[in-house]
Amino acid sequence: MKHSLIYEIDHIRRYVHVTYRFQPDFAEWEHTMDRILGDPDYVLGFGILLDRRYLMYPADAEYMQRLAAYVRASDIPSGGARWAILVTDDGSFAMGRMAEQLVSSERIRAFRELEKAREWAAMVENG
Repeated sequence: MKHSLIYEIDHIRRYVHVTYRFQPDFAEWEHTMDRILGDPDYVLGFGILLDRRYLMYPADAEYMQRLAAYVRASDIPSGGARWAILVTDDGSFAMGRMAEQLVSSERIRAFRELEKAREWAAMVENG
């Protein structure tokens, strides 16, 4: 069975890099996020970078609404992690911006550049 998502926890940069190989259904996405947050190597507050650069089409609005609800609900299990969505196409960027509106641009943001996404996701909140 091929997994749509693979992840790597980067302790040096303080974030988790989640690479999309295929668009997962929401159940697989949620299961993977639960695995990340429950991983003994995950450190509370590490950012989560959702790397969608290899996908050609955006997720639909319902999917993004469910993703936003998950991010809101994960505040305590994730330690208030920041979620960065890295995309290349305009449709995916628009869906990422929608997620910002549904949650908060302080918790989730869409990016087109890897380094900016990494930096933002790994940024530690003060206070």
